[in-house]
Amino acid sequence: MGGPSSANTNKLSGRIPAIVTAIPLICLIFSSFLLVAGDAGAAEPPRVSAQEGDDELVMEFKRFYSKDRSVRERIEAILVLDGVNTVEATKTLSEVFDDEDFKVRQAAIETIGSYDGPGSAQFLIETFLTNKREKNAQRKACAAETLGLMGSVAAVGPLAETFRRTKDWDLKRAIATALGGIKAEEGIPVLLGLLGDKDATLRITAIDALAATKMPALCQDEIFRVMAEDSNWQVRAAAIEAARSLRTRECIQPLIDRLREEEGRLRGDAYLVLKDLTFNTYSEDAEQWQKFWDRAKDTYELPDYDKVMASRKKREREGTRYKEAAAQFVGIPTKSKRIIFVIDISGSMETQVVEIDRFRANGKDYASFQRLEIVKTELINTIENLNSNVEFNILAFATKLKWWKKKLVGSNILNRNSAIKFVRGLKPLGGAMAGFRSRAGLSQAALEEGKTNTFGALMAALGVPEESSSRTYDRNLKSDVDTIYFLSDGAPTVGKVIDQDEILAEVKRVNKVRKIVLHTIAIGDFRKTLMKALAKGNGGVYVDLGK
Repeated sequence: MGGPSSANTNKLSGRIPAIVTAIPLICLIFSSFLLVAGDAGAAEPPRVSAQEGDDELVMEFKRFYSKDRSVRERIEAILVLDGVNTVEATKTLSEVFDDEDFKVRQAAIETIGSYDGPGSAQFLIETFLTNKREKNAQRKACAAETLGLMGSVAAVGPLAETFRRTKDWDLKRAIATALGGIKAEEGIPVLLGLLGDKDATLRITAIDALAATKMPALCQDEIFRVMAEDSNWQVRAAAIEAARSLRTRECIQPLIDRLREEEGRLRGDAYLVLKDLTFNTYSEDAEQWQKFWDRAKDTYELPDYDKVMASRKKREREGTRYKEAAAQFVGIPTKSKRIIFVIDISGSMETQVVEIDRFRANGKDYASFQRLEIVKTELINTIENLNSNVEFNILAFATKLKWWKKKLVGSNILNRNSAIKFVRGLKPLGGAMAGFRSRAGLSQAALEEGKTNTFGALMAALGVPEESSSRTYDRNLKSDVDTIYFLSDGAPTVGKVIDQDEILAEVKRVNKVRKIVLHTIAIGDFRKTLMKALAKGNGGVYVDLGK
């Protein structure tokens, strides 16, 4: 049996003496390595595991967090725990659900909502939803919204049961929003039932949530019914927008019906959704769309979704395009018949634009290239061409606000003449001359009046009382306006809220159910992130007039 196995054994036997001889040397080298490694290790700080590091962060948060700290400090501390993703972090941050400030609670909700560990969701369910001793509706609402961000399917049953037991508006709103985020079939009946609620804000919330589930077969017929029958224009606006998300061929006929029946902005909304769904470029004539649909409906397939999204992004860049419009301001047309023009008259608006050649290349050769004079020329041209069925108002702002009228008024010859006189009389406040007088010790007040109160102007245009609390989402739908044009040449410098992220959060809070379209126009050399975000987050178009 002297085959290959025997040969290998003989080779190994021949190597053993050499290996044995080398063992002392190997041991010496290995012991020297351990000695060096030990010395090196003594110079390093002790290693901390990821879990220990997360636990330490949570402990530091507990030591730091206090309601006595500023809102900004509390939010910053909460965001430090973003990504910690532990049950202990969830327990700790859930205590923030008691905070009186809406923005602080939202920071905690969004931070925990990004956690994907099953233990975190289960803790929220057992602590706030199925715990019979928990009676606080605000904490329950925060937990519900958080579970929606998590997409916790296990929460659907407890959420539905909590919904059946509560009468609290904000808790109902939070549960509906959560069910939309979770996208579970079991949550659809709760949302469908909410479409019949007497509170229009909850009907709007239910429509938005149903659209978010992406389950058109289970809800689209009821959404179409609401689109046609609801007496509240914001509810119908939500239903029209939902058709864009549902994105089925069954949406087309109800939208054509809205094109036939609606007026003003809602007619424009239906038209834009039809264009996005079909890629057709017909006019707003409902009968033209009806002829197309009568021919195509039996075999029609919707165009590629990526093309639709590319078209929407192009429209965001270039502005909404209608075949006809009730009004147009600086290249942004609208079919709205209820409009507010919000115009910045702060001190910097007296500055001349830099890119004069750019304006002239676009066919704009103004008598003066001062920023405010350009804006006044454009606004006067818009007012002169308003249709007689449009209602409008003008709000000029710097540090303080200056209304033309107390409410929207009709675009008759008398009101147009009055508005043009008001616009022609607008002057930049607190500019270079005010600065000169201030340096001379003559008028510090003149300089102070020329700052940029972006927040105050936006809230006033949205119809929000100055003393409005931010403890929860706003449920006030009472607004005559459905479209705002907001023009400014700089970042916020004065007002109740100056931080740009906070301004965005507050506009989102109050406009979530109002459904007011906000177009923004920037002129001048400044960072325009806020202006872009305001338009994008509120169904509007952003235009940069130039520097």
